Amino acid sequence: MFTTSAKAERTSPSFRCSRRIAAPTQNTYSRIVAKKTIEKFFSDISGEEIESGTPTLTFAFDGTTYEIDVTDKEKSEIEKAFAPYIRAGRKASGAGNTRRRTRRSSGSSNSGSQAKEVRAWAKEQGIEVPARGRIPAEVLEKYNAAN
Repeated sequence: MFTTSAKAERTSPSFRCSRRIAAPTQNTYSRIVAKKTIEKFFSDISGEEIESGTPTLTFAFDGTTYEIDVTDKEKSEIEKAFAPYIRAGRKASGAGNTRRRTRRSSGSSNSGSQAKEVRAWAKEQGIEVPARGRIPAEVLEKYNAAN
C-alpha cells in the first residue's frame, strides 16, 4: 500500500499518486473471528452429560476390545459387576492385554487343488462359487458334509 510523502515528492517531482490508499484501520481487524471449541461427553448408557475428565471406559471381552463413555456412577456399577470375574481371572499378556484370535481351518484347505475340487463340486451341485478368491464358508461346509 502506497501513499505519497513529502520526501518522495521532493526527490522525484515527476512521481504523483493519483489515488491515496489508506492504511488498515481498527475496523479492518475487527473482522477477524475467534473460535472456541467445547467438547462435551454424554453417557452411552443414560445420555447424561459426563462431568469427569476421563469418561471413556475400555474393556475387552472374548478377544474384542470395547470403549464406552459412562458417568462415574455407571463406571462404579460396571466395576462392581465385573469384580468377581476380575478376581477369578488373570491378566493376559501381549499388546493391549487382550487375547488375539487366530483363523481356524475349517477342516479342508482352501488353496491349491483342494479349492479346485470344491469349486468343481459346487458347480456340479448348481451352487455359485467365485472363480477366484475365498470360497464361502457355507459352500465349504456343504462340501465337507457331502465328502
